[in-house]
Amino acid sequence: PMTDTPLHLYNTLTRQLEAVEPTQRDPEGHPLLRVYGCGPTVYSLARLVKQCRDIPGYTLFQYHTDAGKNAIGSGDVNAYLRETTGEAFSAKDFRTWGGTVLAAKALRARGAAEDEKAADKHCVDVVKEVSEGLGNTVAVCRKYYVHPDIVAAYCEGTLIDAMKRRNAGNTPAGLEPEEAAVLSVLKERLKG
Repeated sequence: PMTDTPLHLYNTLTRQLEAVEPTQRDPEGHPLLRVYGCGPTVYSLARLVKQCRDIPGYTLFQYHTDAGKNAIGSGDVNAYLRETTGEAFSAKDFRTWGGTVLAAKALRARGAAEDEKAADKHCVDVVKEVSEGLGNTVAVCRKYYVHPDIVAAYCEGTLIDAMKRRNAGNTPAGLEPEEAAVLSVLKERLKG
């Protein structure tokens, strides 16, 4: 059974643990707490996670209650994502999405390639850049974290145009222009 153990969260403004008192309860009387956050990008968060992972004995994700520390593992995160979305999403799906969007932005920044050889070089360089940001090897990044259709769209010359169209203001709510462009490219390639 759940207890009403006080919850403490770290306030980055005051740099202190502060008690959080839920103001709502579910039908069974359990406290409900909705937490919103903003902050690091996928790129900076991945780099931070990699740095923290290298610290021996450091528990990366945890929360404190009066009962002590509680670690949060990847299984907890994946269970939360499945419960929240109602779909079979995992943290890897979000990481793949982030890596794919980062690759699309980096390819757009390079502009159109002059020829096939230049396009291939841009793609190799971008996958290397994204892999460093995510803290993976190039091979792992290429295989799991950058969608191959984004690379193919760049090599075919359609990615940059799609990103320009989405930056013109026709972006669905909840998505950044680059995310909308990536989604549009993937949907188009799925159809065709």
